[in-house]
Amino acid sequence: MKDKNTSVMIILLILAMLGIFYVYQTSYAKYKKSIDGNMRMNMARWQILVNDEDIKNKKTLTNDLTPVFNGNEYIESSVIAPGASGYFDIEIDPNNTDVAFNYEISITENSAYPDIKLDGYEINPGSTPNKSPLVNNKVSGNVAKDGSAFTIRVYVLWYDENDNSMDNSTDTNLAVDNTALTYQINLKFTQTKSA
Repeated sequence: MKDKNTSVMIILLILAMLGIFYVYQTSYAKYKKSIDGNMRMNMARWQILVNDEDIKNKKTLTNDLTPVFNGNEYIESSVIAPGASGYFDIEIDPNNTDVAFNYEISITENSAYPDIKLDGYEINPGSTPNKSPLVNNKVSGNVAKDGSAFTIRVYVLWYDENDNSMDNSTDTNLAVDNTALTYQINLKFTQTKSA
């Protein structure tokens, strides 16, 4: 009978321990929770405007760059003629860009008319021109990640001195054959990365 009492005691002890374990487990389970979450990162913006036109997903600007020729007492404004000078502006707005970048602007001159020359450039021009020479017909620089809008002014000149390449016949043919003279301009923007 002693074995029977011992067996009953062991069974009761096991049941009691299971009960205590169950009460312990359920009481702490009220404060235990498993949840999922997401990590969120903001992606850097890359929206550069050139003359108020978003360059995203474009190979060609919709609007042509239009040069300004002020004219003088001998030459009408808005046209180029021997001796005329003018400029065109490229406005770059990086305000919606969160990374630093480099820019390079390349201009291909029209070799058929060598006296129409690029005559330098200026960043954020003032009332008095302060031209820098173009190196290989290129303008390049960099913009900080918090950069603001700026203007690159490129100067154009129809060189007409005694040592010019074109003669009066070529000058006349240019005016008769063309209502507009076109130059190819390539703008390249590249993100600056850390080393």
